[in-house]
Amino acid sequence: MGHLSVLRFFQRLLITGLVVYLVAGNQLSDPTKRVLTAVVVEQKPFVSLKAVGGNITKIEGFCVDLMDRLAKMLGYAYEWYQSPKNEFGHLDGGGNWTGMVGEVQCENADVTIGPLTISSKRLKVVDFTLPFMTTSVGLLLRGHTAGAHNGLLLLTPFTMEAWVCILAIYVGLSLLLRFITFIRRKYEVGDASVNSSWIDAHPDTQSIPARILATGYWLFSCIIVATYISNLSASFNMQTRESNISSLEDLSSNPNISFGLVQNQYIFDVFKRHSDAATGTVYDKLYQRIKTSGSSALMTSSTEGISKVKEGNFVFLEEFPVVKYAVLTDKDCALVASRSTFIKEGGFGIATRIGDPLGSELTRALKRLQENGEVGALIKKWWPETKCNLYGDSVSLIRDSPLTHEKLSGVFLMLGGFALVALLVTIGQVILKVISKKWQ
Repeated sequence: MGHLSVLRFFQRLLITGLVVYLVAGNQLSDPTKRVLTAVVVEQKPFVSLKAVGGNITKIEGFCVDLMDRLAKMLGYAYEWYQSPKNEFGHLDGGGNWTGMVGEVQCENADVTIGPLTISSKRLKVVDFTLPFMTTSVGLLLRGHTAGAHNGLLLLTPFTMEAWVCILAIYVGLSLLLRFITFIRRKYEVGDASVNSSWIDAHPDTQSIPARILATGYWLFSCIIVATYISNLSASFNMQTRESNISSLEDLSSNPNISFGLVQNQYIFDVFKRHSDAATGTVYDKLYQRIKTSGSSALMTSSTEGISKVKEGNFVFLEEFPVVKYAVLTDKDCALVASRSTFIKEGGFGIATRIGDPLGSELTRALKRLQENGEVGALIKKWWPETKCNLYGDSVSLIRDSPLTHEKLSGVFLMLGGFALVALLVTIGQVILKVISKKWQ
């Protein structure tokens, strides 16, 4: 009996293995399994293209993780390619759709991977799944945190390079004054009291070169002190002056603040639509400023807009998830987001061809992912909590940039001129003294 039981056990094991092998083989060779073609747009953290060995061979990001889960649930595979010019899609002058939307409409792609905003215009040419993320548009600003309110705030009016130059000038002038005093004493130009290395307040105890140096240095000091106080006062008054900028209305009423957005994206289309209809709304007013500003207000990408914000005196209008990611991942924590947002009716969805049952399948699968918390987990993964404060401790929209040594070069040259004149006068006095001694 024992031998028969063992034999039956191995027979069952063999049969089970054979069944598993046949089932797996049928699944792998299933000719009905669909391979989707996906068009992607690079927009961190939704989609990021990774280069391996100089060639872009990998994509990662929130939307990529989401599509991986959807494809696994539905039993699909997918291959991807980048959207032409990395565009989401807009109507060109000939009435044709560009970018991701155009690729799906022309049936070059089955689905989109990226933060494509659902809009009424796009719904005319492609279908959308339910939104996998609701969104709005926010303002990205340059800010300063609580660390800027400590004692180091006293150093903010000038850059470190400018401070080094000012210190070097102080040391250089002191050495020059000592040198002039040494030369005058060596060649006995003037008397001992006049050749003092200290710049005394009494005119009778000053040499001509020392007076020239003193005049130049005090003029230089007055300009530097006046500039320093002006910039420091602006820094102290920053909050009261800038905290009122928190909405589009505030932005439209302040012509001193530059702003911009990415051209031909959904936000740009909203502004243009209001302008074409002459609604007189804040969108219409801001679009007129965009037309006046020209290319300086229209970015080619979010990366360009974020870079301009870091330079100062610039506000970037972008989808809030992009704004949030830029703030949380900035290594210097120099960016903040506005607390108020606008155009809140939008959402990101996956575009499919009109009438394609794939859209309904993706919607049902997406709904299950949302219900079991997987979408929320992905959001936490790609928008992690960091040391950077999303809204900042204070907003610094139009904070003046610290004065650099290049901007102070005129003052430095002026002082250099005074020093050169003092040196030339000293040389002249020494030459005259030597000549007079020879004639005696």
